[in-house]
Amino acid sequence: MHPSRAHLMGTDQLGRDVFTGVVQGAHTSFSVVIGVVVISGAIGLLAGTVAGLRRGFLSTTS
Repeated sequence: MHPSRAHLMGTDQLGRDVFTGVVQGAHTSFSVVIGVVVISGAIGLLAGTVAGLRRGFLSTTS
């Protein structure tokens, strides 16, 4: 329950270490974020390349 040297952030009602749960949740969140950044970066790179190579096709100015 209360923080100690063995459990930095304490334990929950079932005796599980809270710090370990936070670290595991952060790992999952960062994995999803990295995937989204890579996919959106690839889409943006493709759209930017097409817009740069085909003037006027995707841009609003001539």
